[in-house]
Amino acid sequence: MAFGQDVQEEEPYLEVWTLFTDDSFVNSNAHRIASQKWPFTIYSMSGSIILDEKIVDSVQKNNQTVWQYLDTYGYKNSKKTYLGQFYSEKKEIEKAIQISRAQLDLSKYKPKETSYLHAKFYVGVTKIREHTYQFSIFVIDYNKPYSQEELMLKYIVDTDKEEIQIIKTTP
Repeated sequence: MAFGQDVQEEEPYLEVWTLFTDDSFVNSNAHRIASQKWPFTIYSMSGSIILDEKIVDSVQKNNQTVWQYLDTYGYKNSKKTYLGQFYSEKKEIEKAIQISRAQLDLSKYKPKETSYLHAKFYVGVTKIREHTYQFSIFVIDYNKPYSQEELMLKYIVDTDKEEIQIIKTTP
């Protein structure tokens, strides 16, 4: 770069930190979905973290810096707006799970020859559109050598109509 040329400023890397103690599945998915239209990523501190005062203070200071930056560069009430979107997604995901539990018997979809004793389940949630979420449930049987993750069930929940549509099941 030659002397005197304009320097293009890069946008800073913004990260909102979260602490999960309860409902980590719901919270992490609600944050992931709500943050998709924002210029920051979510960094989740979860697991066996001992929530001491220093960690909580660090999280609050970091996040306050992000909210101030966003408010300075064109967002209005960024913290309030984002948290409103997060809580809305959280409520919808909780409702979708409630509908799933009421209407699905997951034992019907367990892959043949899979032992629940040695199985590990993974659930993915994707927002399709407003009030509509896709759930993908994968299972891996650790009792079988070289076992691979297998799709057990994929379905869509419409939280408005309180309906489930099965998309794919295990053969």
